[in-house]
Amino acid sequence: MIGTTFGNSASSGGGFLPSDITGLKLWLDADAAYINSGSPSDADPVSTWTNKGTGTLNGTQSTAIAQPIWKSSGFGTNSKPYLDFDGTNSFLTLGTEYSKLPNHTVFIVVSTDVVGRGFPIAEYNSGGQALSTGLTYELFTANEFRGVIGNTTAATFMSSVSVQVFAINTPLIFSGQFTDGASSHVMKANGVNLTLNNSGTATNILDPASKSPMSIGRAGDFDGLYFNGKIAEIVVFDSVLSTDDIASMETYLNDKYAAY
Repeated sequence: MIGTTFGNSASSGGGFLPSDITGLKLWLDADAAYINSGSPSDADPVSTWTNKGTGTLNGTQSTAIAQPIWKSSGFGTNSKPYLDFDGTNSFLTLGTEYSKLPNHTVFIVVSTDVVGRGFPIAEYNSGGQALSTGLTYELFTANEFRGVIGNTTAATFMSSVSVQVFAINTPLIFSGQFTDGASSHVMKANGVNLTLNNSGTATNILDPASKSPMSIGRAGDFDGLYFNGKIAEIVVFDSVLSTDDIASMETYLNDKYAAY
């Protein structure tokens, strides 16, 4: 486990929080206070997942059959709350406010219930077209974590290839750091850098001037590629974080969820 000595991003009055770091746009935490206006019961459908970051849009779903289920405990060794996505219908929409973040760092606390492809968070349009720059992550197989990133004219699948098998029903803390136009990027799982395959070019790239809807639990606005698993927390910054800030975030999340 990473040590608990934080860099300059830590608050001076006690424990570190993601909000101690500049540029926090999206912070979705499955604690009860941020689900359905703060009054959920175990196994309730989720209509609103309130954002604790500086962005104005929350994760929402008004259609009953498409609402994920909130569980008050059971995620990881510390039995934390989480949202359960069924892989068939359930997802939350985030609109386009967080789309096209070319420089960003994201943390996703997740476990998958099946071996297969699904999108914990993604930006796609209704035709299944990917993005030119922005925020899209998927669990592709039992041991592959993907991000899509590029400059203003092209995008590349950044696929992790790891000797670690991402087993089903196992808590994982994924992170990704991407810079617009850069030739290399960083993705990690449970504090360990993943080897990336940067050679595959994404197809159906959108006009970079446009933005596509972003969703949690499926591929954006595309009615397909639903995520079958559990999501406990998502944190997104609109910049590439420093090494000290990354260490602070990893320690904060692992202290909370005991993933590794």
